[in-house]
Amino acid sequence: MNQFKTNIDYNSEIDKFKNSIIYFDWNILTQLADFNSKSSNRIKAFKIILENYIDFEHSCFVYSDAHYRDILLGDKQKYKPKIQALNFISKGWKIIDSPQNINQLMLGNVEDVEKDFNIYKDNCSFTQTPFVLPNKILDTFLNLITLNKDISSETINSLEKILKDEDFPFGVKIMRINKILRNSSLLKNSGVYYPQLDKSVLDKATDLKDEINKAIKKSNFNMTFINDSWSLFSEITKSFISEFEVEIIRLSFLCDFLGLTSEKMNKPTSLDGMINDAKHLNYALRLPFFITEDKTLLTKAKFVAKYYNRPTHIMDVNGFCKTVLSQAYKTGDNSNKNITVNVQEKNCLLETFVL
Repeated sequence: MNQFKTNIDYNSEIDKFKNSIIYFDWNILTQLADFNSKSSNRIKAFKIILENYIDFEHSCFVYSDAHYRDILLGDKQKYKPKIQALNFISKGWKIIDSPQNINQLMLGNVEDVEKDFNIYKDNCSFTQTPFVLPNKILDTFLNLITLNKDISSETINSLEKILKDEDFPFGVKIMRINKILRNSSLLKNSGVYYPQLDKSVLDKATDLKDEINKAIKKSNFNMTFINDSWSLFSEITKSFISEFEVEIIRLSFLCDFLGLTSEKMNKPTSLDGMINDAKHLNYALRLPFFITEDKTLLTKAKFVAKYYNRPTHIMDVNGFCKTVLSQAYKTGDNSNKNITVNVQEKNCLLETFVL
């Protein structure tokens, strides 16, 4: 249960902030929670701009349950400072799926963020017990690998280690196997290649879907099984997560599959992290602004936005700071001029922004 204030007309709140709702990612929250004298100048400047240039009467920084999940995946000793940072930047504004329609968003203000977090913590669930590949499937897969003369013993050992590691969920194993096979000669020697897209397509391509289809066709990779699997996944999940979130999960996988991103799969919680990133994008890409310091998440956000022609402004901290400062200084006669702004702390230069 979300502890929203009871005297708010939520539709009017969305109308009030409509073009100035800003969703920030987990990475930024962590850096604000760990903020101290040794924090980077980039984050210090960001904090100063938040405190001095943002009109919180007409701008709204929102968070979601995905932020709570990120906190729960981390160190318990840091729960409190992260909740405090969440409250500092959001002022309690939270975005959720509407209880009446999961494909619509609802904006509300949480009276007590720490209390709301504890309620969520007591009721949420994670995949604590990893799926274990059935022994027969595992043995068959290992035999096929071992018999293949085109694959190196080093690659075989890496795959065996992944398949036999019962500490990792099935989904993480699949992603780790995907990374190893992409870099091995096993597929290349058979005339089949992983599809490959260059990151430049995110800025240059006029039709991203067409570029994806070209890359897949060139690779000779049979996508039938993958497409059928996603159709089944969509059918199973459509009753409890939004259609857009299903698509984000699919496109996040596709982004990795095409070589645009490469997720780190070195922890049992890595899959939970990936799923949570999809939850962040489910909200962020339906709002006007998304700020992230995570390069992989930034690429995925641009990929999904390009794929669906989403109008969301996607930027890192530096881009956000320049946008805010431009609104403050590039007005009237200065609108077409190049302006340099120095952000200082106690007469010490932190960052210089050329607008």
